Amino acid sequence: VCADSDTIYPPGWIDEIIKPLFNESITCSYGSYSFIPPPGEARAKYGIYEIARNIHFFIKRKSKEYLMVRGANFAFRTKDGLDVGGFDLSSTWLEDGRMGLALSKIGKLYYVSSNNSIAWTVARRLMMEGSLAKAIWKRIKRALKLEQEER
Repeated sequence: VCADSDTIYPPGWIDEIIKPLFNESITCSYGSYSFIPPPGEARAKYGIYEIARNIHFFIKRKSKEYLMVRGANFAFRTKDGLDVGGFDLSSTWLEDGRMGLALSKIGKLYYVSSNNSIAWTVARRLMMEGSLAKAIWKRIKRALKLEQEER
């Protein structure tokens, strides 16, 4: 089970995130996440960001589901992780997505959609960009670059 120290998990989260793994055809289960805003920031704007992100994820899930696997909220069987060679740390980002991709080659990925599978994490990475707007813009540019590279 992969989790982050700056993230809050609801009661029953572990049970929810591992339940799909009892099906041997599923090699990775993952859930969504929501942001805890920094002090003085409105939760509503993060909620709007999450809605847009979820729409993007829903679209991506059809063709590149592995990109939805996020380090703060996913699980896989140790044996399956070892079978795919463990985490690919050749780059400083997307190691969770690369693990999702590797696991998707030997089985199915499974999105756990229950409320008990939503992780609440700090907006630290978004705020590293200076503002929510800058963070969104950077993510849009990264997504467009990835799309172009894939063509």
